[in-house]
Amino acid sequence: MVKKKFLKRCSILMCSVLVAANLVACGAGTGSTNEEVKQSAYSQDNMVQTSIEKELSSKSTLPINTRQETVYVFGDANGNKDHIIVNEKVTDDKGKETLNRTESDGEVPVSMKVTYTLDGNEVTPEELAGKSGKVTMRFDYTNNTKDVPFTMITGMVLPADVFSNVEITNGKLTRNGDSIIAVGLTMPGLSDMLNLKGIELPEYFEVTADVNKFSLDMTMSVATSNFLSDVNVDDISIDSIKALTDKLGSASGQLVDGSAALADGTSQLKDAVPALTDGITRLNTGALSLRDGMYAYIDGVNTVSAGASQLSRGASDLATGLDSLASAINTKVVPGITQMKNTVDANVKTYGGKVTSVLTLAGTYDKAFAALNNTIKSAGAAYGVSDMSVVPYSEMSSGLTEEKVSKLLTKYMSDYTIYISAKAKFTRADAYVSQMKLRGVDGSSVTNLGQVYQQEIAMLMSAASNGGVYTALSQVQTGVNQLSTGIGSMNDNTNATRTGNTETICSAIYKLQTGSKTLKDGTETLVNGLGTLTSNNDALKSGAAQVADGTGTLNDSAATLADAIEKLNAGAITLKDGMAQFNSEAIEPLEKLVGDDLQNAVDTIKKVVKSGQDYTSFLGKSDDLKGSVTFIYKTAGITIEE
Repeated sequence: MVKKKFLKRCSILMCSVLVAANLVACGAGTGSTNEEVKQSAYSQDNMVQTSIEKELSSKSTLPINTRQETVYVFGDANGNKDHIIVNEKVTDDKGKETLNRTESDGEVPVSMKVTYTLDGNEVTPEELAGKSGKVTMRFDYTNNTKDVPFTMITGMVLPADVFSNVEITNGKLTRNGDSIIAVGLTMPGLSDMLNLKGIELPEYFEVTADVNKFSLDMTMSVATSNFLSDVNVDDISIDSIKALTDKLGSASGQLVDGSAALADGTSQLKDAVPALTDGITRLNTGALSLRDGMYAYIDGVNTVSAGASQLSRGASDLATGLDSLASAINTKVVPGITQMKNTVDANVKTYGGKVTSVLTLAGTYDKAFAALNNTIKSAGAAYGVSDMSVVPYSEMSSGLTEEKVSKLLTKYMSDYTIYISAKAKFTRADAYVSQMKLRGVDGSSVTNLGQVYQQEIAMLMSAASNGGVYTALSQVQTGVNQLSTGIGSMNDNTNATRTGNTETICSAIYKLQTGSKTLKDGTETLVNGLGTLTSNNDALKSGAAQVADGTGTLNDSAATLADAIEKLNAGAITLKDGMAQFNSEAIEPLEKLVGDDLQNAVDTIKKVVKSGQDYTSFLGKSDDLKGSVTFIYKTAGITIEE
């Protein structure tokens, strides 16, 4: 409430100042005579007085039985007092107003000093007029009373074509058309009155700007002692003040701790930035590798898919071919094997009969040669020969008559003819065995038998030429028996071969058919799976590219991020230091003030407020009227002399 009322009063006073400034701004001129300047100043005084009195009158809370003083303090450009004019408005109990105007040479409660510097060097107003450069104007105020709180509000209008890059200390800047309005607020001497140790309230106002041909119209300042006149000091509660200061101290401490934690956190974040940027770089590299690998993977999947399609077609062709092969085996190979068996059986039967004939002939040979042997033995016995098998033929023939020898030779030749016929039969049997081998029949036993038979025939011929005919025929009989046995074995082997080969071929074909169907089904599943896999290729490719682009953007932004974190850390450190300074220089002294001697502080505040409320007249009137007083300081402008 106090703050709002204080700001309200400041606004009222500054409105008066700014209105007066706008009214008198047009009165400045370099070609005016002294009389014109005086007339202009007088006119400005009247306009300022009229506008301020009107403003104060409309805002007055003392409509009747009141006295309102407006003290105008005119001074030069340095703030030195030149003369004082006091306007007084008295309102009686009936609301009738009386205006009085007087001059005074009294001491004003607040004195003002204005200093100017150009490019860092102090200059006089006359030296500054028309110059260009960096200009600083400083307004210092001195409270000449010991216990009356005065607030000074200073305003000036700065033309934008003269002033630029304006900066202000203990004040505020606003824009109004082509002009810049600078307003300063000070409270000279208040810190000492309230014994605010460690707390400094502003006692000066400063404006700095770049100027082009410096010139300035008058400045206006308002001084008032009643900015706390509406404060009811009796409502001040020590307990509430303590509670508020405790909360303020606690909040300030939390802010200090929080700003310190923030600074530590940003420092840690700053320290982690190199690792972060390195990780981002490696992430980007990995994303690029992932993208390239994904492209290679997609190419491989496409290749595998094409190969799988070919494999599927080949498996289908293989299954079809095996079905055709199985059909051909059932319709052609198996009947062929059966026909071959029948042929072999017939041949075995035929040659078996021939072997029987051979055996019969062998018996005939046996009997013939037995008779021949007996005849020979008889002839030998007649001539004293006991064993013809060991007697040379030349010796045997020398003891025979020519007739006997002729008959014997005739019989021998007849038997030899039978021998030749049997030999031919054996030769044909051996040829049959060779034929069976060519047909794939396992006739190894028959071949061996034929070899034995060949050997027997050779021995028979040798025996016939040397007289061992009987012995040879015995061996021939043995060979014939072996031949018969071999033909039986050949027949069995032929049946086994037919059956085994047929079963083996059919079993193998069945396994091939089963495997080819499994292969066909598997390749179809593979092709379908690869179709699903390849359908996602575009999404995978696009996703990998987006990941690579995203990490690339992140990698490009890493430097910006590092710079931002650097600035964030610097700002956090500044905040930490500022909070620590604010806490030590403002909050802690306030807590100390409240804690050490709060009652004395409250009493001092009450005294200062009452002093301001009691300062109601500059002229020193002592009647029963309720009074108020406002001071308006006007400094002369700085113009360019021609």
